[in-house]
Amino acid sequence: DETFRSDEGKDVMYYKPKGGGGTLFECNWHHMEDNDINPKMFIMFTDMCPNGSWGNESYCDNVIFVAYKSTLTAPFGRTIHMD
Repeated sequence: DETFRSDEGKDVMYYKPKGGGGTLFECNWHHMEDNDINPKMFIMFTDMCPNGSWGNESYCDNVIFVAYKSTLTAPFGRTIHMD
């Protein structure tokens, strides 16, 4: 969990993502709900292979799935395909 704000001078390019397979998409929505986080936009970088549900489509109005090396399209939000 990392917060980036323009007034703090932090650069998202220095964030080191972590992973290891078995993406639980819904854990992102649970985390936001549990911590009263109401984002204007939620962006998820993914291989488009959820291990469970895609998450709560009504929680955030602007959801973008960045699909890495996949031609699949998410069932809600917008999907951007990236090689």
